[in-house]
Amino acid sequence: MSRKSSKPPSRPSKPKPKESKPGPAESEALDCEDWRLAFVAYTSNPVAALMLARHLHVLREYAQTDVPKALAAIDRALGVLFEFSEFRQASLELFQVLASGTATVEQENLIQQLGITF
Repeated sequence: MSRKSSKPPSRPSKPKPKESKPGPAESEALDCEDWRLAFVAYTSNPVAALMLARHLHVLREYAQTDVPKALAAIDRALGVLFEFSEFRQASLELFQVLASGTATVEQENLIQQLGITF
């Protein structure tokens, strides 16, 4: 007499995928809500919103026809956005503190962690 096992048949185990950091496409989906948040500053400036829309259309054309040109345009846009960010002010303040010779040990460590030699 044969008895049936109450356990389901075992399946061969699949190798576990390697854990890795998600890339930009995985970590930031850029869904509609992401765009709404990013563009909220344009609610009071429709002319600037239209200008940005035109730039995005040109960027789309570049992405379809000349990827290096598209990437260069994105890099230029990021450079301009940097000027509007708090990073600019923070880096200027670190520069001024270091130049004046009044940087604390913590500030000097931060500057070194950023890869800046002095």
